[in-house]
Amino acid sequence: MSGSDSSFTKSFITVLVVLGLVFVLLVVLSRLVTMKTADVSADPMVRTAVLERIKPMGQVKSGNLAELFRERSGAEIYGNVCASCHDTGSRGSPKKGDNAEWQKRMAQGQELMLQHALQGYNKMPARGGDDSLSDDDVKKAINHLLESVGVKDYFVLPKKEGEGEQTAAK
Repeated sequence: MSGSDSSFTKSFITVLVVLGLVFVLLVVLSRLVTMKTADVSADPMVRTAVLERIKPMGQVKSGNLAELFRERSGAEIYGNVCASCHDTGSRGSPKKGDNAEWQKRMAQGQELMLQHALQGYNKMPARGGDDSLSDDDVKKAINHLLESVGVKDYFVLPKKEGEGEQTAAK
């Protein structure tokens, strides 16, 4: 074997050994990474958090259609949608019964108050986070909320058929 063949063989073997070591290192690293991933996915708290993040945005409501579309009172809407923030003042919301805060908002006008309730304002989501609420539902909830500071019927709502009419038959 000549000197150049010997030099080539040594270089070739060195390259093969280095490539082999890189391959072994990559295999070991990939095993370590997959072991860590497997341990994390087995953790029920991590699994719950992941499922919460990827759950669908909308949910289908099923059941009695009459119940889904029945008329709701302002107190009921407030209790189901608004109370969680406005009872405690969380997320910077004005508390129910805080006359000074509600007077400031009423001074800005009905239109702006309704716009904030319908479209959201600061940390308050649109319609309090319940997109199924109609504009009149939102007005009913605001009326209920403002009753706590002595304001009655801030928003005038359309009367339902037969409401306010006296029956002539007796």
